[in-house]
Amino acid sequence: MVKVLDANETRCGPDMPNGPGMAERAIWLLTDLDLCPASLGFYISMAFGVLSFFLVVAGGKIAWTRYKVNVKVWLYSHGVTWVKEKDIDRDKEYDAFISFSHKDQDFVILELIKMIEEKDPDIRLCLHYKHFLPGEFIQRNIMRAVECSKRTVLVLSRNFLESEWCLLEFSAAHVQTLKDHVPRIIIIKLEDLPKDDELPKEIQLYLKNTTYLTWGEKHFWDNLLYVLPRSQSIPKPKSRDDARFPIPMANFSV
Repeated sequence: MVKVLDANETRCGPDMPNGPGMAERAIWLLTDLDLCPASLGFYISMAFGVLSFFLVVAGGKIAWTRYKVNVKVWLYSHGVTWVKEKDIDRDKEYDAFISFSHKDQDFVILELIKMIEEKDPDIRLCLHYKHFLPGEFIQRNIMRAVECSKRTVLVLSRNFLESEWCLLEFSAAHVQTLKDHVPRIIIIKLEDLPKDDELPKEIQLYLKNTTYLTWGEKHFWDNLLYVLPRSQSIPKPKSRDDARFPIPMANFSV
């Protein structure tokens, strides 16, 4: 065992050229850093790493706050199961976009829409004659209606099949379904349709592979109201007069 007689007198020897500058310093005053000095580059790297970490965290938080819905849509469409349909639909303006031929407007307005609004006022509907923007291309109005709605309700009839705009609305809803991996389309079969081989291929597939509603069948209203989503956070207009852009249906005939 080495016995130190006077710790204050136990000092470092002369420095080597380019040494750490500890000559004649009392050994007991030296720190771990004095004995094992780190290079300046080490501290620069550490500071850069810490700064980068906080910048990434801050940037991620800002991006999540600003693009949360977009991120959830992307995750949901790529099979991330903890992202739910209600998350990506939370900010959609409407519960359902009603797609129909203007030739069927008496049924749609006087029976379908009237009954939905009476039975469940919480369901917010997007309608051609109320919400399509004047002066905007019809194609763009259709895309916006589909994108802003949780579901697209197709009132399928012979008139629907003969309408260029109705078929475009179906195509837009079909694309949205594929994009979101969410069943966006609800079909109401209004009447007997042409034979399968006379129908557009995509509509054939929907009728064969999905459950649809038939007007006049038992429990039609119960089934329709069951499959329609409902908005809880977005207030519904108090009346039809609250529409922002009332447009005559005739403007959208084909």
